[in-house]
Amino acid sequence: MPSCFLIGSNPDDFMRAAVSEANRASLTYLSFVFRMTLDMVLAFFIAGLGVLFASVIGGIILLIIALLFIGISYLSWRFTSYCLTTRRVIKLKGILNKDFYENRLEKVQDLRLKEGFIQRMFGCGDILITTAGMAGIECVWQDIPNARESQKILRALLER
Repeated sequence: MPSCFLIGSNPDDFMRAAVSEANRASLTYLSFVFRMTLDMVLAFFIAGLGVLFASVIGGIILLIIALLFIGISYLSWRFTSYCLTTRRVIKLKGILNKDFYENRLEKVQDLRLKEGFIQRMFGCGDILITTAGMAGIECVWQDIPNARESQKILRALLER
């Protein structure tokens, strides 16, 4: 005969005790699962916040780098001057250090126009100037608005 422990004199008390013990065990298991799930959700949430924070910091750093690059490019463009007179071709470039190029029109041997895809979209181009006595291109006028018109004016002055 199987041994069993009766809590009370009534066999129903035994069933109630067994059910309540099973409920307690299942509730303890469910509580453990819930706590583990909650811990995992919190861990993923905290990790997600860490990634988001790192992404935001990384994004801010990339934005600062991009703004610095754009700012330096803008200042470089802003502090570059091209001048064409009836006698000379002049280029002055630089913010802190100045680069001054000057040559007489009589020495200019060749003019070339270079328009990249993006330059054509914005209606500008580069004029490349080759002078006598120098190997290769000596002066480049970069991102000149209406570069074709400027090249025509240079050609007309050279043919005088």
